[in-house]
Amino acid sequence: MTPYYELIDSVLMIRHPKGIGAGKRNGSLVQHHDLCTTILNYLGIKPPYDLEGHDLMPILAGNKDKVRDYATCGFLMNLWCDDGEYILICGLEGEYPSLFDMRNDPFQQENLAMDKPDVIKRLYDLILADADGGPILPNWGEIVAELAYRKM
Repeated sequence: MTPYYELIDSVLMIRHPKGIGAGKRNGSLVQHHDLCTTILNYLGIKPPYDLEGHDLMPILAGNKDKVRDYATCGFLMNLWCDDGEYILICGLEGEYPSLFDMRNDPFQQENLAMDKPDVIKRLYDLILADADGGPILPNWGEIVAELAYRKM
């Protein structure tokens, strides 16, 4: 299973108890860990350690259009990065890249990887930055192979 847009892009609906942001839509890139940060900040709870998420209240209140310039994700043996214009899907070490121009190809039909290596590098570097340089994810293929070998 590859993290194409229809699998990874999901709707986030927030109902603020005081109606802040009611009826508004926003296409911002947000991630799951933004929810914890938003809720704790709203409640005035200081976590015992720094959280990586962004507070979404400025978006809800209409003070900001976005809280991040890109979003990243790791899923099984795939990585994904969306900068609002392009989406990169690739292997854990950047291999087998697929690059899509989401403004002109929202259904991800035309892989632009061969034509835009600079965009691939920029997006992969964003993935590495989010992972503090790596490792990105365990290589499940190698782990499964090792476990199967041990059972022999």
